[in-house]
Amino acid sequence: VSAIGYGAMGLTMAYGPTDEEAGVAALRRAHDLSVTFFDTAEMYGWGTGSNEILVGKAVRDFRDDVVLATKFGVDMSMAPEQIG
Repeated sequence: VSAIGYGAMGLTMAYGPTDEEAGVAALRRAHDLSVTFFDTAEMYGWGTGSNEILVGKAVRDFRDDVVLATKFGVDMSMAPEQIG
């Protein structure tokens, strides 16, 4: 994988309003710049899978050329401020 990866958390939470089209464009641009490692998580959409779905849409044309990492198992019944 590339030495620098792309962490996708901010595409669906944490840094204000989100824009799916801009998120897909950012992920594709990262790949254009030789990023081959993308990180997502169930939690990045508060358990909805929205971040993982977004990353999947973005990389579908080059999926076999990249490595995807995801994290799961966070107790989503906790309030957001309780999740560190």
